[in-house]
Amino acid sequence: MIAPASISRPIRALLLLVAVVMAGQGCALDPGVPWGRLELKVSARFAPVKDRLTAGGALKTATNEAIAVQEFAIRVQSVSASLVGAATNTDFDPANPPPGYSLCHNGHCHKDDGTLPTYDEIKLELAGAAGGGNSVTWAAEDKWIKAATTAVSIPVSACAPSCDVPHGKLAGWHVRISATRVRGTRQKTDEKGDHPVGPELAWTAHKTVKLARPAAVRFDRDHDPGAAIDMVIDLPASVFDDVVLAKAAVSAIARADGAVDLSNIATVSEAVHEKLTEDTGLSLHITRSEL
Repeated sequence: MIAPASISRPIRALLLLVAVVMAGQGCALDPGVPWGRLELKVSARFAPVKDRLTAGGALKTATNEAIAVQEFAIRVQSVSASLVGAATNTDFDPANPPPGYSLCHNGHCHKDDGTLPTYDEIKLELAGAAGGGNSVTWAAEDKWIKAATTAVSIPVSACAPSCDVPHGKLAGWHVRISATRVRGTRQKTDEKGDHPVGPELAWTAHKTVKLARPAAVRFDRDHDPGAAIDMVIDLPASVFDDVVLAKAAVSAIARADGAVDLSNIATVSEAVHEKLTEDTGLSLHITRSEL
């Protein structure tokens, strides 16, 4: 063994520096411990704010109509988390969009391929172009979940390929909703309250709603590696804002159960699908912990 007194001052300083660096690396570099590990709980709710409701609880629309919503149900196919390197920058300035994008306004940009991605989708595309590509995916049971004002749980599988994540950050969330269903009755509101108008309205679409939302969850020496995510899918009060329900009901087909089916009216489905894609919210609560 070399006696401490025989070690030169430069070597002692180097050894001290190595000790400090190793101590600062913490548990994230311990054998078998990943930089991060994800857990996910998912639920859905339909809880319009008070200003969007009549005194009787019917949902107001942008066309000065109201509908008493009896059911708002979705089928969730999967939830994915996009992971990128720690230094990847996903920010952009709508006033100075990156190459391939132009005319950014009202939360969208025109893309050279003819699509209109949202600002959030552009941030995720930029993350992928900058070296992203790693992802963690949770498959859902793809069964009908009826949303309520209190969040209703959506069962998901174990994460694939693994819940463990590398050094870097979680840059965004992707949620795939495979089908949506809304049922309700138009209401007339006066000083005596809400009164039903006409038969029940029904709308169902087996068309995928793709949600892409940015995130900022880091996995590095400054944060505990465990990240438990509680995600709530907030279904939008604006779902029928671009539909004139009275007009749609006239041209819709009555079903055997007496309800008027709006599903086959293309303009209605396009308007509702756009609102679901743009206005469905993801509320996230993140709890960090040691592993």
